[in-house]
This record gives sequence, structure tokens and C-alpha cells, in this order.
Amino acid sequence: MRSRPVTDRRGRFDYQKLGGGTPPPPFSPADVAGLVMWHDVRDQVVVTGPPDRISDWGDQVGTWDFTQATSGNRPLVGAINSVQAPDMTGSSIMNTSTVWQGLFNGSLNACTIYIVCRPTAIAAGSGTFGYNCNTLIGQTVSGNIGIGLQQDGLGGYRAVASMSVSGFAHCYSGNSEVNLSGNTLVQFTYGSGSMRLRVNNKPTGTPVARGAMSAASVNAQGVRIGLAYNLAAATYFTGQIGSILVYAAEITGADDTAIRAYLASIYGVIV
Repeated sequence: MRSRPVTDRRGRFDYQKLGGGTPPPPFSPADVAGLVMWHDVRDQVVVTGPPDRISDWGDQVGTWDFTQATSGNRPLVGAINSVQAPDMTGSSIMNTSTVWQGLFNGSLNACTIYIVCRPTAIAAGSGTFGYNCNTLIGQTVSGNIGIGLQQDGLGGYRAVASMSVSGFAHCYSGNSEVNLSGNTLVQFTYGSGSMRLRVNNKPTGTPVARGAMSAASVNAQGVRIGLAYNLAAATYFTGQIGSILVYAAEITGADDTAIRAYLASIYGVIV
């Protein structure tokens, strides 16, 4: 007896023949426990103008919208892989009403942050986060919290991050792993005694002892994209930011693979 095919004439799975009745729902970042911030411009953005600039970038799982009241500091409307994305022009800043501790639901033990970006300029010199990087996401007052891109001192570019208030520990991706005008996934993981960075499908950078996060200090740190707290012109991020996912958990294994594949399917990053 010959078995019935499980695909239709176009090669797609026929879920009726598979006995499932209806196809499974598509993957969502919210399927992974711990999601506290989800920014994705495809359907959660307010554009004002002319010229068209983004004044509000909505959070799909909470209330941490990024906003900017000053027209000249609002990002333009750009795109990554033909998907709408804020175009940070070198003077663009957006802030939330939350602080880092509130974002992590009061837990300071673990977090994982995924950021899709397309840098068009990386002007800052190599060094620590905050003073010597173009900031993707950072803090609004003095401190050492955030993720950015910088020169690596060898003629290329890398990612740099810190989630440490006490000790000012920093971690880096490998050298020359960030390409100008390249669709880029930067992943920062804080947990299991270390913090570490990964760019696209490259190996995870060398883990660094994560340092301590003081609840009192972190509670004073507002969340911002596009600029670090020191307001130096060279620390503005220039380029597009497509998506930001923040988990109050250390994401590994199958969950990490699913999230990375989801972002790759939308923004064309190599994972």
C-alpha cells in the first residue's frame, strides 16, 4: 500500500494529510519566557512630519515606548532588508519612561538583549563602553550600562557592551566582525557569572566576569537608544535599528536558536 503524500502540488506541507488539521502558529519572540521589551517598527510606530520622523516607537509587550519630543532629535524613517526601521542620523535619541531595573522586573541576575542594526558610520575610537563607542542602547545618566559599536584598533569594527555599575567590566565581540552598511545582529548575554557578546553567526566573544549590578544605581539609569550618557557627538549611533528584544533571563539552546532564526527571516541577518 502506497502512503499518501504529505505535501500539496506546490510542495507545501498539507496539514490535513499530516493529521494536524491546522498549521502551527508562527514563532513569536513572546513564546520565549522572560520577554520584557519588544520593539519592532513594522506595526508599532508613530511618524510625524514633514519631514517624516519617528516620534514614538511602541513596545509590543510592555509600556516602555521609545519617544522623542524634539523634532531635530527624532530618527528618520529608514529600512533594513526592505523592512521599516528608525534611521538614526547621528543626532537621533529616543528615551523610555523606565529605568534598567524596572525593565528587568527588579531582577539583576540575568538578561539577554538582541539588537538588529545596519551601521553606516562608526566614528568613535576603541576602548570602553560609554566614552568610545557609537551607542545602540544605553543609559541616560552617569554609569556603564549599554551596547555599542566601535573601532577595534586594527582597522575593523566590533561590538562592545557593559551591564556593570560596580567594577565597570566590559566585553567585546571578535575584531572585524561588524561591517559598515551590513545587516547586523548583536546579541548580549548576562548571566552564569559572565557577560558576553555575539555578532551575527560569529562565535561568541570571550566571556568577561560580569561585575555587580547595584539596585540603587541601576534604578537611576534611564533607558535610551542612539546615544550614551556623556552626550559626546562621536558616541551617537549612525544607521538603522530594526528590532530590539530584551529578556530578563539568560537565553540559550533552542530558545536562542528560534529567536535568532526569527530575526534572520525578517531582516536578512546571517545567523
